[in-house]
Amino acid sequence: MISKKFFSVMRTSCSALSIIFYVSEVTLLASAANADTLVAGPSMTSPRALHTATALNDGTVLITGGCINCRIGNIENPTTGMKTAEIYSPQQNTFSAVSNMSTPRVSSQAILLPNGKVLIVGGDSGGQTVEIYNPAIKAFEAPLKMLYPHIGVSAVLLPSGNVLITGGSASYGEIFNPTTQHFTKTVGIVTVQLYYATAHLLSNGNVLIMGGETMQTACTLQGACTQILIAVSSAELYNSTTGRFINVSNNLTIPTVLPVAMNLSNGSVLVFNGISNIYNPSTNKFSAGPTLASTNGITSGNFPTGVLLNSGQIFVTGLFDESTGWFGGYFVYNPLSNVPANVVDMSKVIHNDYRYIPTIVHLPTTNPCLESILLTGGIEGQSIGGTPTATTDLYNIPVSCQTGGVGGAY
Repeated sequence: MISKKFFSVMRTSCSALSIIFYVSEVTLLASAANADTLVAGPSMTSPRALHTATALNDGTVLITGGCINCRIGNIENPTTGMKTAEIYSPQQNTFSAVSNMSTPRVSSQAILLPNGKVLIVGGDSGGQTVEIYNPAIKAFEAPLKMLYPHIGVSAVLLPSGNVLITGGSASYGEIFNPTTQHFTKTVGIVTVQLYYATAHLLSNGNVLIMGGETMQTACTLQGACTQILIAVSSAELYNSTTGRFINVSNNLTIPTVLPVAMNLSNGSVLVFNGISNIYNPSTNKFSAGPTLASTNGITSGNFPTGVLLNSGQIFVTGLFDESTGWFGGYFVYNPLSNVPANVVDMSKVIHNDYRYIPTIVHLPTTNPCLESILLTGGIEGQSIGGTPTATTDLYNIPVSCQTGGVGGAY
């Protein structure tokens, strides 16, 4: 029996809605099978935001790059990159440093390859290079050079085992072959040059690329002009068979940067940025998705972080709304119920502050009755002065074991 401060998310057997509330001091019992728990995890070796987190085949998690002194309002500044990396061990519940990358990387992409290695792609200060982490030697191999620089990169593992890389000022995407370690440009050019878009693999093997920013020219009344990034609502589809890009028939509801995208059980794709959309692969169109409760001024948001739970519910945090200020709470909801979730700001109570743009990764577990996710880093502080943090959270979700299924209480 352990007395500890934590959060409890109680499930109702007849409702598709998770009801979330805070318990200040409770007795944590091993038999509390119906309660989700959110507890503070161990600190990383370094504060970081806009980093990557990748679950490895041995059950550990690789953390790479990010920024140590970025702030809200300048998170796209490429001069603040980190080259450090570390490993989280769930068994020991600790972080330990590994060898550095060759180049500092902010907003890079990490892809677990079929051979168990991890491809680290681009990044705002990593530009035209990639490097590969080898778990066998706990170190990074010599960096490789892509065909084009990809600032604001997007990358996704294809069913073939190759990796599609897009983003930045390049007119073409490129394909990385892990076996030959060669890059080839895509057959077709991108329909729009996007920075910080989300690339999402569909169940049919094609890739949906949506949101992000485009480079545009802004001029003052005096005629002084500069290049700035503007968020967009457009989307395109990469056909993995033809190697060409086509436009999606319509746009997202609002412009958004790095929206969350998840495949749903009915074959559609949830795209979430505070306001959600549903993408239908058969029609190549977006439609309005379920709404969330309007508490805490959530109307839209950039840079959300989320994960699809085994139950089919969605765990989301870290919205940034430039018009109303960002919201750092954690919440869970059922995307197919079209019923708003009850939103409670859990993260602020645990850390006495807000958490924005953390990474989220599923942890392996030997307990068939428990699902666990790890949240690392991000920016804490609901203001321009917020700074990256080394803190982490562990969110544990009991699942139904009696029927052999997952999440039977929804």
